[in-house]
Amino acid sequence: MPTQSTSAKTRSPITLITIVVNTTILGPLQYEGQYALIAQDARKETRFVTVVTVPTTDAATPDESKLITLNAAFDRLASKIENPVTPGVAPYAITVFQAANNIHGWLAKGFRRRSARIIELTDPLLAKLDRVFPDYEFNRSSRAEIDTFMEIASQDQQTTKRPDQRTVNHVPATPAVR
Repeated sequence: MPTQSTSAKTRSPITLITIVVNTTILGPLQYEGQYALIAQDARKETRFVTVVTVPTTDAATPDESKLITLNAAFDRLASKIENPVTPGVAPYAITVFQAANNIHGWLAKGFRRRSARIIELTDPLLAKLDRVFPDYEFNRSSRAEIDTFMEIASQDQQTTKRPDQRTVNHVPATPAVR
């Protein structure tokens, strides 16, 4: 899709935010989380792209790092919700892409969580999803798809301007849903 200019008066509200979560192993028991937020309006035009690195120094496993990163992404979104109709509830849908089977099972399928640390990280996230982000979906993608998606988001972040100077860019290809 070619780049289009959209005035503030004619822009439609954000209807979908895609979150892509990635974890990098820096060394033994050293992880770094990263998430991309891609906001789109009803016309599927990208309104906002950001990629954020989250230090996950207290993570003992890649799954813990991903959960810490997801919590950071949802905390950021929750702090910016503006919904006059239902205050404190996101007026848009959330789609999450990540590559871990365990994360997908715990958050999307309701699988049993045995570790106290995993319960400590998932309980607040699940409560926030039910209370603040009721329209959400989790998708498991391959690591290669996540890496590609993060690279595209990083490139789009560099070309997406501040909200007061925004030019809408092409929509990055969404990883295949599994």
